[in-house]
Amino acid sequence: MMKFDILFRNGLDYQHNRKDLTSYFFREFKKAERDNFYTVETFFPPLYDRIERHKEGIKKNFESKKEDLQKLLQKAKKNEKDHYDPYYSKCIDRQGINYEDFKKQENKKTVKNTQKELNNFTPESVISQPLLGFKLSEIRLLEENIKEAENKLKPKKEKEKLELKDFFTEQANPGLIKAIQERFKDFRNKQMAILIYLLHKKYNLITYDLGDRKKNSRKHFVEALTQSELKNINGINNFFDSVTAETKVDKRNEAFLNLDKQLMEIVSNG
Repeated sequence: MMKFDILFRNGLDYQHNRKDLTSYFFREFKKAERDNFYTVETFFPPLYDRIERHKEGIKKNFESKKEDLQKLLQKAKKNEKDHYDPYYSKCIDRQGINYEDFKKQENKKTVKNTQKELNNFTPESVISQPLLGFKLSEIRLLEENIKEAENKLKPKKEKEKLELKDFFTEQANPGLIKAIQERFKDFRNKQMAILIYLLHKKYNLITYDLGDRKKNSRKHFVEALTQSELKNINGINNFFDSVTAETKVDKRNEAFLNLDKQLMEIVSNG
């Protein structure tokens, strides 16, 4: 049985080094996985439950303490707080001080000190529970590092790839997109470069982002069109100006004119 509150307390030994604290929770999971057959799904939710429980304890204790201070302040302002003490009563009697004057003076001090305490009173001023309690800053630190440890253990999600239709503008209907893919999906290098240029610059049928390396680049368009992974885009990029995305292919070139003719035919019928 995991003693999660003890685990929290031990974790705070690493609070001055965030990397070590994350590693601590990572190691504790690995121990629990090995010795008690815990999984990510069964180890971390109880940790978060206790985090929420401690947060709730801090909120409750903060509100209760604040209410007590406000009551004390009002009582002292009305001079209703009693400061009677048998020892001090004898002392002030010997000094000839009237108790009511003494009480009034003490209540003024109480007002001043209580108001000062209220002004500086925050949730950080209380702990979550009497035994093995935590401050809010400690709870937040634990929560952040628990999440980091959990994220390290979760399988990495594959980047979402854009579909071919996502590269095409509204001018292109599904039938046209399909026709373009079926006709040109086997193109490579120079032919593919000419096709991309025509679709992008002449016919305004596609858009892509030269600066996006994650999912919306020229490379990703080619992969969507050919339905295959492209390890190297240089064979295509070599036919483009790297700044303006203009083609380096002579537009009077036979290959350029022939491909333009084919594409015009498909677009006209689309």
